[in-house]
Amino acid sequence: HIAYLGIALLALILRFADLGQAPLNPPEAEQALAIWDLWLPGGEQVVPFSPAYFFITALLTQVVGFSDSVMRVIPAIFGFLLALTPWLLRHRSGRLGALVTALLLAISPLQTVASRTVGGQAIALFAGMLLFVTWLRYQESGDRRWLFALAAALALGLTSSPVFYATLFALAVAWLAQRAIGPALIRDGEGRRAPLVRPAAQDIRLALVIGIASFMVISTAIFLAMRGLGSSADLLSGWLGQFKLVAGASTRIGPFAVLSRYEAGLILLGLPAAVWAAVKEKPYPVFLVYWTLAALLLILIQPGSMPNVLLLTLPGYLLVGRFSNDILSRPSSNWWWAFAAAI
Repeated sequence: HIAYLGIALLALILRFADLGQAPLNPPEAEQALAIWDLWLPGGEQVVPFSPAYFFITALLTQVVGFSDSVMRVIPAIFGFLLALTPWLLRHRSGRLGALVTALLLAISPLQTVASRTVGGQAIALFAGMLLFVTWLRYQESGDRRWLFALAAALALGLTSSPVFYATLFALAVAWLAQRAIGPALIRDGEGRRAPLVRPAAQDIRLALVIGIASFMVISTAIFLAMRGLGSSADLLSGWLGQFKLVAGASTRIGPFAVLSRYEAGLILLGLPAAVWAAVKEKPYPVFLVYWTLAALLLILIQPGSMPNVLLLTLPGYLLVGRFSNDILSRPSSNWWWAFAAAI
């Protein structure tokens, strides 16, 4: 817990220090304008890009006022929370693995930039990770509270950014691959593939109420901006519009160039971790490999979409964390010293 506190402090510093040092760029300013317009009598009704960002920041401005730094506070908060979500997966990643994943997400350059940029990308990444955590924990335990948290995470994601739809796509592909050819992710007491937990009708109804109510409140800013419903629908169309059959070489290479420049650690540690997962055939690491491959597929079929590189860091660093736990749990071995030095 002391180590997590240190990582939390590091994530806070990287995300909140000098938030207002750089002025808002034009896309950021346009989203800030929508919030400013909301509180003006007879405003021009500027359409918000991200209803979730619009709603939460609009409330914040009525408490602390308007400034460039205030416009970036909400993405910074969700980016900070994302760095702490591995704690919820420590039963799968291992205590050391969850700690390593939290550290890597906290210091990730791309995650830090997303957390310091106006918009809904940081919210979408947090919602996507929370969706995975709640679904996994619900299938493992059957506790209805995880189902209700899943409904809230889905509502938050659907109002955040097109990146959330990319997360849904990658998770669905990974789950289908795991069901078809991979080892069982959820097992019963005898080690066999466990059937999916099917919620009771009452739990489904309550989860739908929570999800729909959360979606309506967030997308419409508590019914102050009904145009947010259209903006939420535009997120899906915006994501679908990123699929391209033809693209130039520079457009296709761009995301990989960004990845190699800013997340070299993900490549250097992720590749051996993927090989380890394939050799060991452990269910959770294999699922993370499928999730990573699905994110890579999106980068190829949505050329030039830089936010997909952000998505790649989620399963990638979870996989590196699980790999780290396997090695670092063997003290004093040569692998221990080599990998500790690499981290």
